[in-house]
Amino acid sequence: MPEFVYQILNDEGKKLKGKLVAYSKDEVLSILGERGYYVLSVKEKRGSKRKRRVKRKELLTFTVQFYSLIESSVPLLKGLQDVVEETKNPHFKKALTDIIERVRAGETLSQAFSRYPEIFPNFYISAIKTGEISGTLSEVLKDLIDVLEKNEQFEAELKQALTYPTIAVCALSGVAFFYLFYILPKVVNMTKDMGIELPAQTRILLSFVGAIKQFWIIPVALIIGLPLLFIGLRKTEKVGRAIDKFLLNIPLVGTILKKSLIARFSQFLSLLLRSGIDIVTSLEILIGLTGNRVIKDGIESAKEKLVAGTSLTDALSTLPFSSLSLSMIGVGEETGRLIEELLKIAEYNQRDVENTTKRAITYLEPAMLVTFGLFAGIIFLSVLMPIYDAVSKITAGP
Repeated sequence: MPEFVYQILNDEGKKLKGKLVAYSKDEVLSILGERGYYVLSVKEKRGSKRKRRVKRKELLTFTVQFYSLIESSVPLLKGLQDVVEETKNPHFKKALTDIIERVRAGETLSQAFSRYPEIFPNFYISAIKTGEISGTLSEVLKDLIDVLEKNEQFEAELKQALTYPTIAVCALSGVAFFYLFYILPKVVNMTKDMGIELPAQTRILLSFVGAIKQFWIIPVALIIGLPLLFIGLRKTEKVGRAIDKFLLNIPLVGTILKKSLIARFSQFLSLLLRSGIDIVTSLEILIGLTGNRVIKDGIESAKEKLVAGTSLTDALSTLPFSSLSLSMIGVGEETGRLIEELLKIAEYNQRDVENTTKRAITYLEPAMLVTFGLFAGIIFLSVLMPIYDAVSKITAGP
């Protein structure tokens, strides 16, 4: 969201300057006019549209701090101001400062949060809105903390599981490139001076290195261009849908992705329902929370079926829920314990994704090490064999 710099005259006729984050210049004029100021000028700050990232962990920290202050019966604006003072991210601090001004000017907390969709997701804003209306803001914040903590823990465990194989691959690749582009040329020059013929595998490897040096732009372009091409194609509707469908059907990877999406869907749906949001509205909110078009279509279809009078169990059959999960949802509908059953489904799928990922990495690690070990072994032999021939020639004498 862009930032605007303005000049105003206050009631005493004094010229003042300030900054305000808003969707447009007209919105700035409207806000300042409502506050009773005479506006002299409004200009958009250069480069203000650039997105600045607020990490999910920072959002979790904010929610915990805000919940603690609300629980302590601190007034809303005073609580937000205290949180601003503890916030280190300058973009987040600026956003919270603007939110305080908007609430002070008459906006609700959820309306002010909705001005910053890059920070506060739809489910977060909807939950806050429900908490404001029902007077259960403290309980809603507690539920949000629970959801954000579980997602943060899940992602942290996944990153930890991927750390070792990533480091191992990078280390082996670094050593291999060092031998290829630094040691090998020196060995070749030495053997040429001694009149020693290079082994076949060394000549092949030398040709490979020469080709990379001569046409280095091609692999660099592929490394940079292919991911950018993939991202660009995924943004288009037709190709993006095909890619999303393909990702869900990849063996093992597709299974992990499906269960991860179902865990996230179930967790957020339980949060929205527990906040008092009706099931149809909850599904509408969740449509915008998934980046996979196939899952998005499934949620849209489920919403339409619910509106038509279908049970939730039948409606959600369009999504990749297991038969056990659908049975649990059916039991939840019949017993009035739908929220609890959705939480169980989310926890089960999260644990399953974690265990499956760890098992896959456990099998992948030795395969990767063997592959890179063989590759490194070929390089090392190609470098060492000419050295061995040179040493043999020297020891053999004239």
